[in-house]
Amino acid sequence: MAMMVAASLTQFLVMSVGGAAALGGIASGALGLFLYFLELMIQVIQAYVFTLLLAVYLQGSVSEGH
Repeated sequence: MAMMVAASLTQFLVMSVGGAAALGGIASGALGLFLYFLELMIQVIQAYVFTLLLAVYLQGSVSEGH
């Protein structure tokens, strides 16, 4: 969602306003791209943690002690 808004704002600023406002559009696009990769990194870390928790749970449930 943030990426779509940033791209739309960048397109509007470059096409209609121009000049110094175009730099703001480029900055908002860069911020949107940064937030996209930050969200992607959080999703990868979350998937890793839940996979690790599942592995620990399954190891405990099938051990001979239970």
